[in-house]
Amino acid sequence: MTSQSWWWVAVALVVVLGVAFYSAHVGYRDEQLRRNGVAATARVVAIKQTGTWSGNNPEVELALEITRPGEPAYAHTLRRVVPVVNAPAVQPGAVIRLKIDPQRPDRIVIDEPWASEGA
Repeated sequence: MTSQSWWWVAVALVVVLGVAFYSAHVGYRDEQLRRNGVAATARVVAIKQTGTWSGNNPEVELALEITRPGEPAYAHTLRRVVPVVNAPAVQPGAVIRLKIDPQRPDRIVIDEPWASEGA
């Protein structure tokens, strides 16, 4: 291999490790939020596919009306990968459980059993 070939191998390795680290960090952050976040519920107002897939599961954009105890309801849009078998759980009119970061209300995770199964 030439010296330039090694450089490309090093770049590819850094990219792969960076993606792996970022994925692990996001998963850990979401789990922490599921444990320590403020409980809320959301009514699904609308759903649309983004065109992105993770494995055989679609990423969807959910238009939500979020309700937290003692606070007025507010609208929020959330993009998440939803397992195909759980698609009925996020159809318009469905109510889902959430956890919200009290310091950053825009950080939201779905707190349903199917939402943390590696999707």
